[in-house]
Amino acid sequence: MGRVERGFFLYNVSLLIYIILSRGGSGMKLLLSGVLIVALLSMPGCGSSNNATGPDPEVLDNNYSGTLHLNFSNTFPEFDESTSVSVEVDKYGNMTFGTGTLDYSGEDDNGEIKIKRTGTLTIQPNGEYISETGNEHLAVNENTTVNEHMQTWVWDGSEWQPYMDENITATWNGGLVFDLDEAATIGSVCEITNSQGSIVWTLTLTPGLAP
Repeated sequence: MGRVERGFFLYNVSLLIYIILSRGGSGMKLLLSGVLIVALLSMPGCGSSNNATGPDPEVLDNNYSGTLHLNFSNTFPEFDESTSVSVEVDKYGNMTFGTGTLDYSGEDDNGEIKIKRTGTLTIQPNGEYISETGNEHLAVNENTTVNEHMQTWVWDGSEWQPYMDENITATWNGGLVFDLDEAATIGSVCEITNSQGSIVWTLTLTPGLAP
């Protein structure tokens, strides 16, 4: 019962009490006592709920632990860097991740354009277990922030002329879906290619001992 409903309920009870008291008599007082008892017993508390449920069911036979590995690479300018964060999956399908950072840097030119990129990825994934038509997957939001400084130059025939110098901020939140069986055997892989480079995520899990 919300605050508005509770207030309306108490108003009606108070009005009934006023009417009974104004008429007086022992019979009326006895009736008043009964009304108060019924009202108090029927009035739900602020935090009560009629939809109480038991504990969450177990959806997996084992707990799992492992790593989510990230490889970030590019060809122009060239760089190739990797890192991993820890992953825990309990029997209820809850996923817990560690966090991490990945630094990268590359500088190249093709005789006409020179590009230098330096940046840091901040990795804070989250995820959940999903089951569809008997297929078990782990849906992971990479929740990764990109902070990059990019500089470019153009060759004017005698020297490099500055062309662009900017800071770039982006967030990777496209969502990844890993196969649980693959993750627990050979490792499940999700590959993405965008304007920033080639991004390869690999989830590798090891099942714990069943009780």
